[in-house]
Amino acid sequence: MKLEKEAHLLLHVAWQGFQGIIASKIYEYIASGTKILVTPSDNGPIEEIVSSSKCGVSISDETKLLAFLKAEHQLFLDGKTEKNDTTTKEAQQFSRLKQVEKLVTEALT
Repeated sequence: MKLEKEAHLLLHVAWQGFQGIIASKIYEYIASGTKILVTPSDNGPIEEIVSSSKCGVSISDETKLLAFLKAEHQLFLDGKTEKNDTTTKEAQQFSRLKQVEKLVTEALT
């Protein structure tokens, strides 16, 4: 987790064609506060998690990916890397506490 927090960008490789497989690593990445790059996108739940948490981007197109990486690299060179605000409602919906609350609510209904 220390390395994830110190990184400038985290890579998450989604499984194209295997929607429904959600590696727990994505939640750890959200908690780190570091921007997440999902490539290729699964066009499904991983993309939705990253999008709704506002903690990163999902890119499958090679041209867009290259442009994104160049822009991120320039931000890094300029010393302008950004961290995600993990206290927002969008990010907190994927916290361990909120996930446990969701499980308990579902179990009681």
